[in-house]
Formats: sequence, structure tokens, C-alpha cells
Amino acid sequence: MKPPGESAMRGAAPSWLGGAGLVEERRARLLEHPAVRAWRELGRERLEPVRVLAGRKHPASMQLWPLYRLEGVGDGGRSVIAKWCTGEGGRAERMIYEEVLPAVPVEAPRYYGSVDDARSGGFWLFLEYVEGEKYSRLVPLHRALAARWLALLHASPPGAAARARLPDGGPPRHLANLRGARDRILGHRANLALSADEVGFLELLVARLDELEAIWGRLEEACIGLPPALVHGDFKGSNLRIRNGRDGPTLVAFDWGESAFGVPAVDLAQSALPESALCAIPDLEIYESAVRSRNPQVERRTIQRVAQCGTIFRAVAAVRWAAYGLETEWPALSVQSMRFFDADLSYALQAAGWARP
Repeated sequence: MKPPGESAMRGAAPSWLGGAGLVEERRARLLEHPAVRAWRELGRERLEPVRVLAGRKHPASMQLWPLYRLEGVGDGGRSVIAKWCTGEGGRAERMIYEEVLPAVPVEAPRYYGSVDDARSGGFWLFLEYVEGEKYSRLVPLHRALAARWLALLHASPPGAAARARLPDGGPPRHLANLRGARDRILGHRANLALSADEVGFLELLVARLDELEAIWGRLEEACIGLPPALVHGDFKGSNLRIRNGRDGPTLVAFDWGESAFGVPAVDLAQSALPESALCAIPDLEIYESAVRSRNPQVERRTIQRVAQCGTIFRAVAAVRWAAYGLETEWPALSVQSMRFFDADLSYALQAAGWARP
């Protein structure tokens, strides 16, 4: 049944959108938006967006991150991403866009600039909103494009000054992730919303992390063989798009907040679970071919061994991020994600021969 008066409402001419009052109210609110105020400080040609769309909700923290899409202000009327940054990750990401990527032959979003906030110590990054086909780890072409993109990235080391200021991407960074994940699980295992089954799983996961820390020296040895490189650090499908150009499809990667300099293991991570969103699963054979064209001494077994380490590192980092959800009243979503990441971790340990009998 239709609501009373609906037919009559359809015939009425809308008055809000044509009225000056709403237009002025919207414009006033627009100009007060923190991301819009910062964008206007850049002095670009298009200063006022058509709309401001809120960014994603972080699946781990369940909190709204300061990330917005400003419609219509970029070159050609395109959208621009306004990203609020603080801390080491934010500073590294800004340096990547300002100093590193201009000299690296990989596709990346256009960087419009940044605006500091003196009161908070944070800053806004303004980047091209990347449109294109969503990356699928199930599409061989996408995995091939990912492999070639990574080979170019890893063969293009940043300058000495930038390299010295990037976080260390070696095994110690991932060991810190392991300890952080374990501490957060232990700190929130008494969450009243957790079921007995979920608590039992978390106990087993902590035991696996304990076992992994006990053999950490093996991972450090297994990572030897590939030269240190610029590492994206969060190379997964949601941070990738496929764009079609005159020369064919190309891959574009964004979200460089986990970038570092060190062993490129985490970028090469693999997964045997179709349901897992752990990583992009780049084609290692194509990666090997591209890398060996520049460095013939690199062996296939070395790439495969380092990629196994990368899967472990990536799974540990994913567990750490998911564990933030244990602080909320809805921990079940985080536990469900951790089950997938734990399965990836178990598979990688078995493939490397490090799983406990």
C-alpha cells in the first residue's frame, strides 16, 4: 500500500533545491568543513566541492577515520581524496608522494599537496581519487600487473636522504606487530560480547603467535637473498585499481601509510584462501622474470622463500589490525577476520616447514 498523499507529492514541484536559503546553508556548512578549509589553503582553481563524502569506516577500530572525498575540485572536475594524517605512517606517506614517487616509474595517484595544522601537529594530504576497475586476486591479468608493478618498485630504490627517513621494513618491524597483536588480544579477551568459542579461538591464536616468536630467527635468516627495496607495505586489493590507457591496462596503488625500506617480503605475500583479503597475491613467476631481467643472480627459490616470510608478516600485521575490534561491542567481526588470517598464517608455516607437528 502506498503512503497517503504520495501521488500528490509526486506532482508537486520541489522547492528546497531551488531556494536560496538551502543553497546558502549548504555553502556555509561546506566552507566550515575542516577538509574543505584545508583544501582552500592550497589555492587551487576549484575551491568549493560539489559534495563532501565521508570516508570508509575502518573495519578494525569501527571508528570513522578522517578521510573524505571532495567532488569536483580536482583537475578536469575530478574528485580529490582528503586524508588526515599523524604519526610516523603519515609522515612516511607524505614523503613518498613528495620525494620518492616522482622519481619511481610506477603508476600512483596524483599528489595535490598537503596542509599542516599547527594546533594539532597533524596534516591533510590531498590526492587524486583513483577511478578504475577494482582489483581481483582471482583474475590472472590483475596478478600479472601487480607482479610487474612490484618489480619496478623494488628495482627503484629511493635516494639516500629519503631512505634514511623511511621506517625500517625488516623483520624487527613485523616482530613488533606480533607482540602488539598478542598484547591487544590478551588485553581484551574478557570482552563480554565474546562467545566461548571465540575466546577459545583467541587462546589458540595467542599460542600460535608464541610459537612463531620462538622461531623468529628462522624468518630472519629466510629473508636474506633479496636486496632491500622500497616497500609499499599494504599491497592488497582494496588499495589497487586497474586503469585502461592507450598502452593497455595499468595498475595503480595508493594508501602508502605502511611504506618502508627493507626486505620486500610483505609485498610478495601469497594466500591459498579465496575468502581471505590478506594480500594481492602477485604472480611470482612474472615477478621473477621481471626482476631477473635487471638482476640475473636472483633465484626462484629465493623469491618463493621470501614470499613465504611475507605471507607470515602480512598475516601477523592483519591480526594486529583486526585485534583493535576486540575493544568494541561488536568483536565478532574482528574474530571472523582473524580466523581467515590465522588460516593464512598456518598455511604459510606449513609450506615453509616451520609448523609444529
